[in-house]
Amino acid sequence: MFTGSRWERINEFARERVSGNDSFHDIEHTLRTADASIFLAVAERGDRGVCWAAAMLHDICKKEQGDHAAEGAKLAKKFLMEIDVDEPTAERVRDAIHFHNKDFDDSAPLERKILWDADKLYIVTPEGFRKRMMPYWVMRKGRKAGIETAVSEYHFFMARFHTETGRKEAGKNAAEMEKLMETLKNEA
Repeated sequence: MFTGSRWERINEFARERVSGNDSFHDIEHTLRTADASIFLAVAERGDRGVCWAAAMLHDICKKEQGDHAAEGAKLAKKFLMEIDVDEPTAERVRDAIHFHNKDFDDSAPLERKILWDADKLYIVTPEGFRKRMMPYWVMRKGRKAGIETAVSEYHFFMARFHTETGRKEAGKNAAEMEKLMETLKNEA
């Protein structure tokens, strides 16, 4: 479904739309999320095309005011329909994008779970936490409040991975991350 010219058009559209995003939601983040979504889709037996397209398009409205996921989901579905992706597939991509920043229960569609997990996997690693999550919050709230928010958000995300593979991957760095969390709590 997402091969050849459609793949190229999705890739170009995503790159164009995220070019104005903050440095935490840029093309590097998009591509990392897309790679993680393929990894998770293979492991969890999800639709690789839907997962990849949703990951590529999940932050296309990040620079807009309001709920970027809801707006991005609408725009992504419209774009996919314009490039002749069938409506059921475009709807599955829309659903995953819409919920990538919202709570939902485990009866949700697999592709929704995969995108949520793929979007969060990097920021619960030591590198991702140091390079992305902590600086993001420190810039917005100052050092003390930013660190406290980043630590809280780390625990929030760790408790909410939806796929077995996502939980397993997130847990690989748990011991190192807990030491880092303790150090940061003491600093703050």
